[in-house]
Amino acid sequence: MMLRFSKFVTRAKNIVFSIVFLMPLWSNAQDNWVAPESTNQLVSPVTDTDQGIAEGSKLYQSLCVACHGIYGKGDGVAAAGLDPKPANFYSEAFRKQSDGAVFWKLSKGRGVMAGYENMLNEKDRWALVAYLKSLHKTDKKDSPKKIDNNSVKGTFLFTQLINTQTVQVLPQKSAEFTIQHRFGPTTLNKRFINQFMGMDLSSNIRIAFAMALNENMYMELGRTKFGKVYDVGIKYLWLRQTLDTKTPFSLAVYSNLGVMTAKFPSLVEGSTFEDGSNFDYIFSHRLTYNFQLIMARKFSDIFSFQLSPVFIWRNLVPVDENNLVVAIPISGRFKLSTKTALLFEVAPVFNTANERLPLSLSYEIASSSAHAFQIVLSSTDQILESAVYTQPTYDYTKGQFVLGFNIKRLF
Repeated sequence: MMLRFSKFVTRAKNIVFSIVFLMPLWSNAQDNWVAPESTNQLVSPVTDTDQGIAEGSKLYQSLCVACHGIYGKGDGVAAAGLDPKPANFYSEAFRKQSDGAVFWKLSKGRGVMAGYENMLNEKDRWALVAYLKSLHKTDKKDSPKKIDNNSVKGTFLFTQLINTQTVQVLPQKSAEFTIQHRFGPTTLNKRFINQFMGMDLSSNIRIAFAMALNENMYMELGRTKFGKVYDVGIKYLWLRQTLDTKTPFSLAVYSNLGVMTAKFPSLVEGSTFEDGSNFDYIFSHRLTYNFQLIMARKFSDIFSFQLSPVFIWRNLVPVDENNLVVAIPISGRFKLSTKTALLFEVAPVFNTANERLPLSLSYEIASSSAHAFQIVLSSTDQILESAVYTQPTYDYTKGQFVLGFNIKRLF
C-alpha cells in the first residue's frame, strides 16, 4: 500500500510540475491568435479613402474605444481586467496581418471580444478594418483628425438609465431593443414570500425598439401594458462633453408622444367637464406629451451624473389634477467593475398631488457594451415617464417597493 501511494504521489508531482512548466507555453499559444490562411486572399470592397476610414472611425468610437482606447493602443478603460489583453493596433504583429485576417478576427471574435458577424454588415466590418489599418500611418498628433478624440465617450451605456432617458444616442446604422418589466408592489414581510416578491401580482411591461437616424439622432417606438399605451419618441444630441472641458457637459433634447388605447372607464350619465359642459371622450383625450432637456457630465470613468427637467402635458386629467406636470429627475451611474454598475434615479415632481418622490435603484450587469441586464428596485410599477411622474408612488417609508428588471440590446 505504501509503495502504491508513493508512486501515486510521484505521478501527481510530475503532473503538477508539467502543468506549471507548460502553462506559460499554453498561455502564449492562446494569445497567438492566427486567422486561417485562406483569409489572406480576401479583398476589401472598401477603399482606403477618407470616406471609408471615416465610416470605420464612427464604428470604432461606439464599439471598440472602451477596450482598445481612443488611440487604439489597447489601453482603454476596460482593458485592465481583460485576458488576453486588447490588441495594440500600432504593434508590428498587428501591422503584419493581412486585411482579410483582421476582417476574419473581428467577424468571429474571441473570449470577451464580441464577434461582429451578426451585428455589422460586411461593408461596415471592412470599413472598420480600413480604419484600424490606417492608425499606424498617422502619429498620435494627427490622430484626432481621423477620429473625434476630444469627445467624452460612454457617459452612459444606453439611451435609458432605468426609467429616465440619458444623453446617449445610438451609433449610426444601429438599433436598440429594450424590455422593461415591473412586478406587483410588495413589502419585506410575509407578503414578500406569499406573493413571491410580487411576481404573483399584476405586472407591467414595456417593449421598445429604437433606430438611429444619424450619428446625433434616433427614433423609438414602444408599447406599455398599463393603459395599453403606444408611444413614439425622438432624441437629438445637441452638445457633446469634451475632454478639454471647453464643453463641460453633454446636452440632449427628447420628445415623446403617448397614445392610451385602453377602453375608457364607464362614467355616471350626465358627467361634465370642469366648466360644466357635457363630457365627451374623444381621441385627443388619449394623448400625453413629454418633453425633456437632458444634461449630463461624466466626471470620471467611475461616475456619471445627469439632470433632466421633464415637462409632461396630459390632455385629460381629473378635476383636482393639473394638465402640466414638471419633474426634475436626478440620476447617475457608479461603475463597480468592468461589467457591473449601480444606477440611481430620484425625481422631485412639481404641480402634482403626489407627495412622494419616484425613486429607483438598479444593479447593472453588462456582458458587453451592446448588452446589459438590470435588476430594478423601485417605488413605482409605472415605466413610461409620462406615468412615472404623474401616477402615485408606493410608500417606501413603510417598506413598500416594486421589483423588476430591464434587458437592453444594441444591434
